[in-house]
Amino acid sequence: MQNLGSEPHLKEALTQAGFTNITIVKESKVFSHDTQEAWWDSLWTHAIRAQLEQLSSADLESLKREAFSKLGDGPVKDQRNAILALATRMEL
Repeated sequence: MQNLGSEPHLKEALTQAGFTNITIVKESKVFSHDTQEAWWDSLWTHAIRAQLEQLSSADLESLKREAFSKLGDGPVKDQRNAILALATRMEL
């Protein structure tokens, strides 16, 4: 699988696939979760879920305990970053 996690990689992949007029935009958003549990639940709604599902129940519980100990009490801020692309491709 090709790494699309940077602007140059994404642009190169689109170019190789025959796309032109490529515009790439970075977006960043901070999400606030009222509790650690709300933050943990949010992890199951996006891409990291696939990695979490690979863990055993014991490893998952251990990861959760470790994360909670590092997060501390109170609201949890979670920054998400995305690289978006808009491009055109003429069909042959």
